[in-house]
Formats: sequence, structure tokens, C-alpha cells
Amino acid sequence: MEEYEPKAVLIKPDGMYYVDAEGAVFKRLGAGDARDFPAITGLQGFDDVIAPSEESERAHVRRALGILDGFRASAMGKRVDVAEIHFDPVRGFSVITERPSLEVLLGTKEIERQIERVNRFDKAIRTRGKDIRYILADEPGRVIVKYRNTVGV
Repeated sequence: MEEYEPKAVLIKPDGMYYVDAEGAVFKRLGAGDARDFPAITGLQGFDDVIAPSEESERAHVRRALGILDGFRASAMGKRVDVAEIHFDPVRGFSVITERPSLEVLLGTKEIERQIERVNRFDKAIRTRGKDIRYILADEPGRVIVKYRNTVGV
């Protein structure tokens, strides 16, 4: 019998499933199963995941896991916990962090390069000393950072 080790939890319209490092969906989560893994959401936004073949679903999960690994290897990714890798058919891929809670929009093209760009700007972003609301890194050549407004809070 083959042993699988969960790397993430894939959220599908019909439930939550463990996936391994190779993108294999191997177990539907039950009431007592651990959920302390990053979630992969929105993959039904890919046309071929609406009625997926096992291989197309696995390829999309592998892409999301590659983004997870790439972000975790970055300076920001080493400081924060990743809660979710989300795919939106219009906006592309986003990394959503747990604490602090923020979204890093990476888009659909050259995602590794977008992660590198966020990594290069990480120190400058942190020196502002403000809570980040979101980071837009989906366009080549620029990173947009929106900080939380803490006045009157």
C-alpha cells in the first residue's frame, strides 16, 4: 500500500482533500482530520478543472504547490505562514498569508519572477513600519503595496 504525506488541502466544490507534494489528491478530509495545511482554492476557475481529468487536476495542483514552495523560500515567505494559494480566472494566483493576514497577487505569467520582485522589495516594504493590506505584483516591472489605515482605530 502506498503511503502519502499531506502537503496542502485542496478545496473543491464537493469537499476538502489532502494532496501530496506531487499534486496527487489522495484523501477526502473527515471530521477528525488535521486541517493545519495551506489551502489551495479556486482551481475550478480553470476550465478543465470543472470536469477535470485526474492528470489536468494534478498539473494545476502542482503549479499551486510550486507557487507555495517559491513563496516560502522568499524573505517574506520565511517570516509569515501561508494560509492559502488561490486562483482566480481573471486575476490569476494569489498567496494569502495567515499572520499578518495579507494577499500577494502574483497574476498568471512569470510567477517566479513576480515572487523574486516582491523579495527584492521586501526590506523596503517592511521599513515603512505599517501593516500591509495587500501587495500587487502581477504586472511586470512594479510592485504596489497598500498599507492599512490605522488612524482612528
